[in-house]
Amino acid sequence: ASSGVFRILGTWLTVGSHDKAYGRLIWKMETRNPIFGNPTPRDMGFDTGSALSTANYKELDYWGITDLFWMQQFNRGKHAVLAGHMDPGDWADQYPLLNAWTAFMNDAFYNNPTEAIPKRGFGIVGQTFFTDNLYLMGGIHDANGKDGKLDFSSFWGTREFFSWAEFGYRGSKRKLSTRNNVHLHYWQQDARREAGVGESWGLAFTYSTITDSGATGFVRAGYSRGGAAQMRRFIGGGGSFKPFGRDHLGVAISWGSPPDKTRRNQLTGEIFYRIQVTQNLTITPNYQLIIHPSLTLETGRVSIPGLRMRLVF
Repeated sequence: ASSGVFRILGTWLTVGSHDKAYGRLIWKMETRNPIFGNPTPRDMGFDTGSALSTANYKELDYWGITDLFWMQQFNRGKHAVLAGHMDPGDWADQYPLLNAWTAFMNDAFYNNPTEAIPKRGFGIVGQTFFTDNLYLMGGIHDANGKDGKLDFSSFWGTREFFSWAEFGYRGSKRKLSTRNNVHLHYWQQDARREAGVGESWGLAFTYSTITDSGATGFVRAGYSRGGAAQMRRFIGGGGSFKPFGRDHLGVAISWGSPPDKTRRNQLTGEIFYRIQVTQNLTITPNYQLIIHPSLTLETGRVSIPGLRMRLVF
């Protein structure tokens, strides 16, 4: 399996002062294509019986606008509101290694698999900090979003929503090096009539920390009801550190139980080594091991070696 991704990101307009109200329009265009006619790395996991995808790169065989939203901040970023076309997974249940471009690729360590994160669509997100440490976030999104398509009519017409709320604690502003974050996340998705998916909801928990040396550790867990999420129960953990210079080594493992009780529980492990070749170029070998893939009884384990190259300019 192989694919290529080309993305252009930017901020077009800035209004206001950082000390008071501050707003900007954020946009992103991209195209994602298989290489040499192969299936995409995302499909490889499903093709071999895994309940979770082995990469987050969804196919998008044309240039599409995948982000176009306004971000408005108040009181030096203490409060913020976002509205427009966005990926809900960019804001809901975040942790430091949630980046398929630089860290883990498997869905077990990307968006929590007990959460039914929809594709990109119209959404509204709000955030407020009660103190330097305590925050509350929430959002409402189109449950029928489509990557690369600016179709706001589904949000207002179909009115099938994905909504979430998150309460958490982060390290003190006076000691940014700790950057501890612990939060509890609740989500709910309306029944999607056309997709044939019933109403679902769930809870997710995340604890993460970044040490003075730049090492990152995390523990994540979740529980869901209904058939919208990939997993009903999930727990996972791992981290990354710098063995040499600016290189990063990451290791993680997880256990998950699918919503269909006739399916077996799945263990997923992943390791990557990100080599910082130059300031702009990284090369990342990685290896995924799936034990007892949930969607098949014919395979005991699946081994998937991988290689990524990322160029930023």
